[in-house]
Amino acid sequence: MGKSPDFVFWRNFDRKEQHWITAKDKRQNLWFKAPLARFVDGQPPDTTTQLTLTEFDDIDYVCSLHPGEQGKITFKSPTS
Repeated sequence: MGKSPDFVFWRNFDRKEQHWITAKDKRQNLWFKAPLARFVDGQPPDTTTQLTLTEFDDIDYVCSLHPGEQGKITFKSPTS
């Protein structure tokens, strides 16, 4: 039996810049059709940025708009 999908929810709380998150060395719109809008005080952050993952190897990601902004999605097995 395969594993159930996992979900990552992105929120941009940056008041100055929008960000466009994608897997490292992949096309800009791999996960999202548009960048995450910058945060505006008094408005809720964008909540449409849910990423459904079915592969469970760690994933390096970058902001395609800002070289040097990067991170890693790390999967851990649930504890029994």
